[in-house]
Amino acid sequence: HLGTHVSISKLQRSGYMLGSMTLAGVVGPTLLTAAIFTMAKLGGYVDVSWLAIVALSIPAMATDVAFSVGTQKISRIGGRPNERKTQGSMLEGLGIGDDVAGLLIMTLVYTAFESYTLLFLWGGFMIFVYMIGERGTYTDRVQLVARLNAKGDYTEIGDQPVQYFMHIIRAEPVLLWWAIMALSTIAIVGMGVNPVLGGCLPIIFAPDRVKEQISAMVEPITVVVLFFFGLSAGLAVDFFDPASYTWITLCCFVGAHFGKLGSIFTAGVRARSKLPDESSYKQMPTWQIFHLATEAAETGTVSIIFVKEGLRMGWITPDVAAQAMLGFILTIPAGVIWTLIAVLLRKLGTRFGKKILDDDAEFERAVSGDD
Repeated sequence: HLGTHVSISKLQRSGYMLGSMTLAGVVGPTLLTAAIFTMAKLGGYVDVSWLAIVALSIPAMATDVAFSVGTQKISRIGGRPNERKTQGSMLEGLGIGDDVAGLLIMTLVYTAFESYTLLFLWGGFMIFVYMIGERGTYTDRVQLVARLNAKGDYTEIGDQPVQYFMHIIRAEPVLLWWAIMALSTIAIVGMGVNPVLGGCLPIIFAPDRVKEQISAMVEPITVVVLFFFGLSAGLAVDFFDPASYTWITLCCFVGAHFGKLGSIFTAGVRARSKLPDESSYKQMPTWQIFHLATEAAETGTVSIIFVKEGLRMGWITPDVAAQAMLGFILTIPAGVIWTLIAVLLRKLGTRFGKKILDDDAEFERAVSGDD
């Protein structure tokens, strides 16, 4: 279901701004979390191994898309009907991009200690899947350099224009893609990595028509699966136990939430300044970039997948995993608090709150004009 919402061509067209923010959302929080844990370890505040620091830093790059989009909808309270439609689309692209990147990195890191052979085979298989999927074409480059004359001999004719021939090899049978996802999942499990990536990555490479059909198939059960996944995540942490709030919890929360928030916001403002004047995204309000960063900084339940993988590999202990999961879960209420502050500013009718509404409306008009 996650993979059906991602398109390589759309990511390529999303432009420099979203690409920069997505990359920052992967690198920034991971490095900050690792740095915080390193200082805490050297200072004697936490007693974890260096492998544990790696396992606890990788989850910081995740984004809980479901909670983030929910928070984004809360932010529209007191706003205008079409407000922040563009921000919503950017949030989905940013969150899914971070999650897919995180899953790939998790696969590469943990597989390095399991099976290089399967990793290379799986990587080659994914390239093949991309070629028969969304890429779906390849081009021959032909240049005529000679021709038959009346005597049946070849005569050189000098430089001639190059001719290109495009071959379409796109595969669209839905059953074929279910089989591809099954094979990919078997390979992922064989590498000793969480199987969630097995179906996600192949369907990202699938043609749009296949994505639409598979999305329609899995949509009815997605809500049910997410409910039990969220229930499992909630049972994994104990919010009311004071012993659960440790330095590990604090390191995970600060590194993940403020690392993503600061990195995405900084990258967004910097990328906006480098856009050409004719780009409508040049008018994206600074407040909206900040708000987008706060929503994407909710790592939430997705981080739990990463933490449990570190636990399964033996890089972290069960008690450390429980404390870390609590820290990542706390990024969700933190994101909601940022949003409620914005809503309160509007409800109070402050000058700043009115300026937010006016700037958002102007930006949406500019983007709609492009469409």
